[in-house]
Amino acid sequence: MRKTIGLVLFLVGISNITHAYVFKVGPRIGISTYHIRLDEEGLAKCYDPHIGLGYQAGIVGRVDFPVIYIQPELLFTYSKVKYQNQCPNEEHVLRYKKIELPVLFGIKIMGIGRLQAGPVFSLLLSAKSDTADIYAECKSITAGYQVGIGVDFQRFIIDLKYEGSLSKVCSKLGNIAVDHRKSLFMLSVGVNLL
Repeated sequence: MRKTIGLVLFLVGISNITHAYVFKVGPRIGISTYHIRLDEEGLAKCYDPHIGLGYQAGIVGRVDFPVIYIQPELLFTYSKVKYQNQCPNEEHVLRYKKIELPVLFGIKIMGIGRLQAGPVFSLLLSAKSDTADIYAECKSITAGYQVGIGVDFQRFIIDLKYEGSLSKVCSKLGNIAVDHRKSLFMLSVGVNLL
């Protein structure tokens, strides 16, 4: 009798745990701004990086619990940024292609709003300037962070996020040593298919 009661309680407990969360997955697309910081004092006189634009596409998943959630993403990102070399006066373009894996932890607010933050890991596929391939001067894997807000509307996931670097992306820009760090703002839309 005790074994039967124990088995029933175990099965009821398992069924409650499996109903405590919801798993969602679907495609995601978005646009981003890309800005590089050149933290070397002498470079600030010669180099003026502009804010560039980019796009991202991939998949987003989410495990929803009653108040919190975990949202992993797998994204291909392309970014293009211009910088002005004022010594001599020239304009250059940098292009980056990456695979990014953010893992965001969030809290739901009033049923539709969300606050989120978490780490992001980037795998650099290519890094080129209009004058050279700078991939060898860049780290192939970097870590950063993302913070943001989001809204859920029916099956749509809309996120506005900021991404920053925890480490250098590249150590040189051409033949000049730099502390090249990225910062991005991203606006993206996903659709829950499950």
